Amino acid sequence: MSTLLDPADLMSEADWSIKSPSGNLLGPKGYLSHPDRPLSMRERQQRVLDGMERARKERELREVRERAEALLCEEMKPKGLAKLLCY
Repeated sequence: MSTLLDPADLMSEADWSIKSPSGNLLGPKGYLSHPDRPLSMRERQQRVLDGMERARKERELREVRERAEALLCEEMKPKGLAKLLCY
């Protein structure tokens, strides 16, 4: 059930507590900061989206680097330096 409830929605209602599996009552801050708290659907979806965005940025950066290296190698060919700089 905790994966279905979004903690962000619960934060608007400041007077609530949840009983943890160990029997402790956790208020909003304790619940949100608990290391074993299962992530809500929204939080899991956000992690997936963040991972996809990070992978996209890494891919774009790699492509830019590859294009820059290729341009540099082309520029160095007439000067005979391409053998030293390019593989």
